[in-house]
Amino acid sequence: MEQGSFNVRDFGALGDGKTDDSAAIQRALDAAGEKQATVFVPPGEFMAAGVKLRPHTGIMGHPTWSFREPGGSILRLSDPTAKCLLDITGAFGATVHGLCLHGGGLGQGVHGILIDKPEYGKEEDTPRIERCKVGRFTGDGVHLGRVWCFSVRHCMLDHNGGAGLS
Repeated sequence: MEQGSFNVRDFGALGDGKTDDSAAIQRALDAAGEKQATVFVPPGEFMAAGVKLRPHTGIMGHPTWSFREPGGSILRLSDPTAKCLLDITGAFGATVHGLCLHGGGLGQGVHGILIDKPEYGKEEDTPRIERCKVGRFTGDGVHLGRVWCFSVRHCMLDHNGGAGLS
C-alpha cells in the first residue's frame, strides 16, 4: 500500500469468513487514526463487530458486490450482541468506501454503520459513505443519530430490519 494507508492483513486479519478479525481490523484503524490515514480491506470475507473508526480516517475496499451476492471486500457481522458492525461515532470526517457490510440477520436491532450520540455536539460529523452495500442487518443499514451533515452516495441499502438509512 502507498504511504498513509494500512492493510488489515498486515495487522493479522485473515479474511477467511470464519475467524473473528475484529481485533486485527481495530488495530489497523487505530494505527490509521494516529496518521489520519486510510485502512484498506482487500477482497475476502472478514468477520467483525463493533469496530470503531477514529476522526479523519477512512476504510475502503473493492466494491464488487451485486444485488444478489456480497462480493469484493466483505465485512460480515460476527457478534449478534453488538450494537453495530462499524461504529463511526465521533469519527469526524471519516470515509467508508467500497465495502460490502453483511449482517447475516444476526441479533436484534444491530446496525450496519452507526453514529450514536446523546446530543448534536459542537462539531459537524461529515461522514462520507460511498459505493457500499449494507444489508441483512436486524437494525438500520445506516443509523446516523444526531448528525449535522453527511453524504451517502452510490450505495445499496437492502434487506435491513429497520430502515435502510435513518
